[in-house]
Amino acid sequence: MVATERPHLQMPSTMTLAYQPARKMGIIQGFGQRDVAWGGVRQGSRRATLFRYLGGRKVGAMPNERVVDVALRWGDSDAFAHVNNVVFFRLLEEARARVIPEDGPGSTILKNGLVVAEQQLKYTAPLHYRAEPVQVGMTVDHIGGSSFRLAARVFDAGSGVVFAEGFVSLVAYRFDRGAPRKLTDDERQWLNA
Repeated sequence: MVATERPHLQMPSTMTLAYQPARKMGIIQGFGQRDVAWGGVRQGSRRATLFRYLGGRKVGAMPNERVVDVALRWGDSDAFAHVNNVVFFRLLEEARARVIPEDGPGSTILKNGLVVAEQQLKYTAPLHYRAEPVQVGMTVDHIGGSSFRLAARVFDAGSGVVFAEGFVSLVAYRFDRGAPRKLTDDERQWLNA
């Protein structure tokens, strides 16, 4: 079958995809200031200038990135001998739990209630089981009235290979009222640090 017979399955290259505005691709725009589809980098943004593409892999650090080592489990691998895509979200969850402080500014974010509103990942390289931990980097790239977004990446600090990158949007939430709550001043202080 020739590719032109199935145009709906044709995908642009990684570079094209990363810099195509979502509205041009016919995809609904995401949360907040996000202006691109599928975990791409907004052209002209700080992230776009910090990353450089090398054969589909991104190398570089995000501004104010907090990095956590997270161990893989043998059971994280699937039948294709790589870490299953669902496991990446567990890695992000584990890193979030470790990044948010237990004491001081920001410690009330988890204690006062927090829910995941949206998360998205773009897989950039296969990750196979290994004894050494992978690194999960997170940085706050948007703060709203009751929500914030963490840009995230799963990578190997030694080689610079990024296995996945994307974001998670979180909402401060009052479970007793079943509604979002405003972020407190100390939570904003920690998010801006």
